[in-house]
Amino acid sequence: MIARSFARHRLLFLAVLTGLTAGLAAVSLKILVHLVSGISTSRLPGSVFSFLPAAGLLLTIVFTRFVLRAQPGTTADILVTIVQRSSIVERFKMNSHLVGSALTVGLLGSAGLESPIAITGAAIGSNLGRNVNYKERTLLLSCGAAAGIAAVFNAPVAGMLFAIEVLLLDVSLSSIIPLVAAAVTGSLCSIVLQQNEILFEFPRIQHFDYRNIPFYFILALFCSMISLLYSGIMRLAQRFLSPFPWLLKWGVAGLILWAVGSIAPVVLGEGYRAIAGLTQGLPREFFHSIPLPVPFAVALCIFVVLKIIATAATLKSGGIGGNFAPSLFVGACAGFALANAFNAAHPGLLPEGNFTIVGMAGTLSGVMYAPLTAVFLIAEATGGYTLMVPLLLVSALTHVIVIQLRSHSMELSELEEQGVNPTRRRDAQILGQIRLGDLLEKDFVTVFEDAKLRDLIGAIAISRRNLFPVVTSSGDLVGIVTLNDIRDQIFKSELYDSQFVRDLMVPIRQSIDINDSMQMAMDKFDHSGAWNLPVVEGKRYAGFVSRSRLFAAYREGARSV
Repeated sequence: MIARSFARHRLLFLAVLTGLTAGLAAVSLKILVHLVSGISTSRLPGSVFSFLPAAGLLLTIVFTRFVLRAQPGTTADILVTIVQRSSIVERFKMNSHLVGSALTVGLLGSAGLESPIAITGAAIGSNLGRNVNYKERTLLLSCGAAAGIAAVFNAPVAGMLFAIEVLLLDVSLSSIIPLVAAAVTGSLCSIVLQQNEILFEFPRIQHFDYRNIPFYFILALFCSMISLLYSGIMRLAQRFLSPFPWLLKWGVAGLILWAVGSIAPVVLGEGYRAIAGLTQGLPREFFHSIPLPVPFAVALCIFVVLKIIATAATLKSGGIGGNFAPSLFVGACAGFALANAFNAAHPGLLPEGNFTIVGMAGTLSGVMYAPLTAVFLIAEATGGYTLMVPLLLVSALTHVIVIQLRSHSMELSELEEQGVNPTRRRDAQILGQIRLGDLLEKDFVTVFEDAKLRDLIGAIAISRRNLFPVVTSSGDLVGIVTLNDIRDQIFKSELYDSQFVRDLMVPIRQSIDINDSMQMAMDKFDHSGAWNLPVVEGKRYAGFVSRSRLFAAYREGARSV
């Protein structure tokens, strides 16, 4: 009882510590981004403004390739870590995203800070939980991500829901409390240190009018189309840019960012100033960016496409950032454009500010596949709780429409490309926590290939097994001898000194490498039909793994997940 209580309190303490550290990291990142952005935009002449994203992208690529010498990763990589690497995140990811995203976003790359800080928080939680079990470490990893999101948006509920919808596979009451503690701690860090309780001031909010429900249905359809367009352009950019060497990739992406920034500088950076203008009914950021005499609603739709293109160029060429902020930007544009178009025909028909807010939630839901996160993030970040009904309606409907047309989010699609089946995430998670080395059976007596039958008889006498791995003088596994294979020879003493083990063994048809994933090991058992398979490290014999022991480990893992 005392031990259980201590473990529970220890986990809660680690969750709060994770939330505090991730919250401080989020505040530091925001300060660093604003510092970089302020220096670059205030001291450089306007003529080089459109070149800043390309410069930031180059610095980010140089930082990752030549300083880190590793890829910082994405949210999809965190999912892979949970599923395949026992939720152990590399230590360098606790700070790599802070520097990388500050360079990318601070120099006006089209991306957000939310995914980088979520990954940073996840790395913090994972490393603080190095000495706890897999289940608790996964929870602490999720606590870090929740705290990071909560600190960026001052939205603890949204941070918690993000961890549940995107990262955690199973949720119980015992896991909710640490998530709440971490998210609240992270949010408090932001509030205390930066004194900004609401991200988007929303003075023109109007109460929900049920008579506008048909228009909210139209908005949901519009957000669904934009979400699919977003993922489609991102996928196209990935396929287009991936074959290029890094320098050429940067050159193409930099040229795209320069062209887009020259046409519509408002789409560069996070875009929060422009969003704030729309939510307040003061879209001056956009009016200054419209080069053509087109209706404002049409211009906003153009900005939606340009923002997605700029984001794809930034993220798929080596920039470090996320899709949260771009999703909010295009959603705000979509909502305002729809209301503005109807109001052009019937003045005062729809509240443009309300549709701006709800459009943000709808698009975020469609892009991230996290409808509850979208609802509460927007409600908390804008103070728009009076719009809870349309927020829920549009987010849920957008999610339903998008999932019918594209079964997996961009993150899960990336997992599929890495060989992780999203439909078997629980199985993969359970297998990911099993260590092949822990299942090795090493009590098999080895015999050398150039040994004689007499030596093999001696090995049989001292062994309790009926399998005998055959190795070379250097320890390489070359075959297996079973008692059934030599049953007749055992009783022929005249063969003891004339017959060699190499002539009696069966060559290795299937083996497991010590570095194979557990899923690969399972597949090899299924393919071979064997009950025992040898394990090698390179070519050297390491031991055997039995089918029964593997399944027993799986059952034990299933009880702990």
